Amino acid sequence: MRITAEDILRDVEVKVEGDQLKLSGQLNLSVQMSEEGENVPDELEEDVEQTGQELKRLIYRMLVERADQEEVLRMRDGKEGQGIQQRGTRPLSFHTRFGSVSVERKRVMHRADGSTEVPSAKAWKAPQHDYMTRGLRHAVCDELRDRTVRRACQSLGERAGQADFLNDATALDILHREGTRLIAAQRDRAEAIQKKNSTIRDRLVPPKAKGSAHPCHEGTAETLVEDPQEAAEALQIAVGFLDPDSPESREVHGTEQEPSVSVPPDRRRRVDPHWVLAELDEVKVKAQAIWDGKEIWLYTATVLVEEKTYYFAEATKDTLFDQLAALLSVLGVLDGKRQLLALADGALWIRSWFEFLRLPGKQMILCWYHLAKRCYQRLSAGGFPKARRQELEQELLNHLWTGNVDGALSVFDRVRDEARHPEWIDDMGEYLKKRRGYIPDYQARHKAGLWIASNRVEKWNDWSVSDRCKRRGMSWVVQGVHSLAAHQAARRNGELSTWRATGELPAWTVPAKQAA
Repeated sequence: MRITAEDILRDVEVKVEGDQLKLSGQLNLSVQMSEEGENVPDELEEDVEQTGQELKRLIYRMLVERADQEEVLRMRDGKEGQGIQQRGTRPLSFHTRFGSVSVERKRVMHRADGSTEVPSAKAWKAPQHDYMTRGLRHAVCDELRDRTVRRACQSLGERAGQADFLNDATALDILHREGTRLIAAQRDRAEAIQKKNSTIRDRLVPPKAKGSAHPCHEGTAETLVEDPQEAAEALQIAVGFLDPDSPESREVHGTEQEPSVSVPPDRRRRVDPHWVLAELDEVKVKAQAIWDGKEIWLYTATVLVEEKTYYFAEATKDTLFDQLAALLSVLGVLDGKRQLLALADGALWIRSWFEFLRLPGKQMILCWYHLAKRCYQRLSAGGFPKARRQELEQELLNHLWTGNVDGALSVFDRVRDEARHPEWIDDMGEYLKKRRGYIPDYQARHKAGLWIASNRVEKWNDWSVSDRCKRRGMSWVVQGVHSLAAHQAARRNGELSTWRATGELPAWTVPAKQAA
């Protein structure tokens, strides 16, 4: 059987009543029966789907044409009250979630001076040829969150019932434009908060960094090429110090659910009511050849307050610091209502930010996982035999697990001459000395149920960038990476629906317990 789309609607009337457009008419569907009875439900489903999209486009065209006519009527007096005269039409293609619809908009001439215009084009701020509806723009961004550009366009075309109605270049342009608007709104919100309180920048925003926009790494650490197998082994060694039922252990093993999923109260990650927990990190992806540089960087952060988490992804350290400063001020950190605890991997740019903050009682902790991984890498690069390396690693981490930095340094002093590459042992020693003040008694904190690892921001890196942008063979331009990350941040923060409906981001509010 087949449904014929011709003459779907008959005797249609579109009229205006108050502020509403009303369409009425008769719906007609012609069905041709088939002798292949067992295929009837499947064929009917396919045809109804296709016809439904055609019906949407038909109704949309009728409504837009009537709305266009209303714009003409609104300006019928013309310039100087001398009236107007219709001068043909101007076509415009509206690209929607259900396909492309061509509409002839009325063009008029003003009798007063002979000038012409398309009234609806001015009222709707429409382009001359192609109009991308808000719904299609949102659908493109949603599709590109999980799919490649080609597959996203194919999916949208199949859904609309018009194959190839959207090309790759147009989809990317939509993503970049929508991302640019959202990023600007996120930054404007932070700037507006800072303007209301002049002390925010003085106390929470360090001077803008000069030189390279990339993180400042120290020593020879970053010349090591990370081996996924070695990284996994280092992680398991670090987890070996944890209580297997602890939240950190569950998260590492993938049993902890995402924040958007409801979990039992005894498994929820909380922050003490008088503290704000900030985790900072960076993530990079491979850049396309047209980009200046081999990598594109994003600077990320999560801010936890009681049971609420805020997510950030920014193009530069400075813009990330602006976002954090604005939120921390809203959460009462400047007023002393809450204290700041930072958890990070100990990178120089993060330490420099923390050391600048003019906040009494602030604390920062070097992430246990990063510390253990660093020890593993340096001992491995030092060239010790495997058995000896494992022995030293256990001794070293036993010292660091209890915050005994001097004990760990003594291990390096004792074994330096054993290493085939002692420069890596020296590198690790300098690493510990520079971060001595951020290495606590991890064992005591872990037993007390306190935070010791920045795994929440690591997970956010996966959600915002790595899961989508680090697939095999992928390379990016900066606008694409930043746009996807900005949308993910708005989605995780529960702000995306408001942004799409109103074009504005909701203001940050103080958690209910603090407000009370």
